[in-house]
Amino acid sequence: MAAPPARKKAAPKPVRGDLASLARAYRGDPAPARRTALEQYAAAHAKDRNGPLARLALGVAAYEHKDFAGAVAALSAARLPQISDYAAYYLGAARLESNQNAGVAQVLAVTHAAEIPSPLAGPAYLLEARALKGTPDAVRLLRDRYAALPQPEGDLTLADCYQAVNDLPHAADFYQRVYYEHVSGDAASRAAAALLALRDAMGAAYPPPLPQQLLRRADRFLEIRDYARARDEYASALDRLAGPEREQARVRMGAADRHRNSVDGGGAGDFDSHPERNVAPL
Repeated sequence: MAAPPARKKAAPKPVRGDLASLARAYRGDPAPARRTALEQYAAAHAKDRNGPLARLALGVAAYEHKDFAGAVAALSAARLPQISDYAAYYLGAARLESNQNAGVAQVLAVTHAAEIPSPLAGPAYLLEARALKGTPDAVRLLRDRYAALPQPEGDLTLADCYQAVNDLPHAADFYQRVYYEHVSGDAASRAAAALLALRDAMGAAYPPPLPQQLLRRADRFLEIRDYARARDEYASALDRLAGPEREQARVRMGAADRHRNSVDGGGAGDFDSHPERNVAPL
């Protein structure tokens, strides 16, 4: 007896309701029926502020789901002064992801134009620098606007831009700033990978981290109560420190041991018994 045909997945029902409900549904599941519902809402409200808001929602959802061409089309129609910075930011980002780098700075100019600074002004500088990556202008832009950059993304992008113009010492400097200050997240992982590659490429010219950076990374693990990793970091730093900083590392390593013992009863002398946690110095 022949097997029954496989049941097709039921198409999601079009969502009806207010703009917030339509936008939330489409962002959660960008099915054609939900896109159509949001597009119909935008068309029906073309002459009031909800029309451009719906276009913004369409554009942001398309960007989040990597439909960059769709994002560019929707965001180009999201014309409303109150949301001009948001529309411009996502439009610039979508064009950048589509390798349409020319004109990105002009698109993003609106994020810097308002009397009250836009919350997207700093992130917009990162997009502008990425569009200029491989030229000295990218580095110059980020250095000039450094105080406005979100972190750690600002230092990571600046390091990328230095590396793109083959200024490896400065690239290492800014990757180290990310790696030694931030111990989790995508930026920290990318910085660690970049530093490993730079250390191999630069050889003896690779700049060692500052003593304060070695201590800071270990301190960060102590702050988030990862006492075993904090102890490993302090222990790894001992051979690379001298004077007061070396003594600080030794004292804080003892503090990490005491904290760990109070939490899980772990032994204080097991650094070498956990090689998978031992630290590869960067």
